Amino acid sequence: MRALGPAYLQAGATPDELGDLYLDVVRGGLAAALPAAVLLAVLGPVAVLALLGPGWAPVGVLLPLLAPRLVAYGLGLSRGALLTALDRAYWQTGLLGVELLLLVVGLAPAAWLGGLPAVAGLVSGVALVTSLAGLVLARRRLALPARRLLAALGPPAAAAAAAGLVVLATTPARAALDPLPALIAGALPFLGTYALVLALLWARAAPADR
Repeated sequence: MRALGPAYLQAGATPDELGDLYLDVVRGGLAAALPAAVLLAVLGPVAVLALLGPGWAPVGVLLPLLAPRLVAYGLGLSRGALLTALDRAYWQTGLLGVELLLLVVGLAPAAWLGGLPAVAGLVSGVALVTSLAGLVLARRRLALPARRLLAALGPPAAAAAAAGLVVLATTPARAALDPLPALIAGALPFLGTYALVLALLWARAAPADR
């Protein structure tokens, strides 16, 4: 998107064509970011124990709190390039300014009230809110119908939710395992379920919504 957006505009692309490109970027970003975020949320602590040992267990507590930051990354992928290409670079500057302001104002109270977990939650929450705001602004500038945006966001979200439920449902069966086998036993069903559900949902989607 960083290169294609300006190139599309110079080639005389219509707003609909640029909207298609943006939806492809967001869909691809979420298809990668959402499973990573859910895995981090449900298996992050186990991964820390398996890979780093029990001495790092406090770090594992923070990983689920950082999961929304990955979702924010997927939503905001190449947002700045798009807004710049659409002559709305000041929107991107404003979003970054709001994000920085919220972090500056909130970091000290969060650290005082809740320590590192609260700071991690604040960082993730602010990033997610500003990414959603950027998504709304981009949709408004491109005049994207809500139906098309939801069609792009829906399949990765539904597939990640289904795969996460599978992992949560099998948690008791993994409780007696050592950390590394438990991690593998959780990750493999998750990835398999995610890939299967996502493929089925994309296969059923209308061509214009893929």
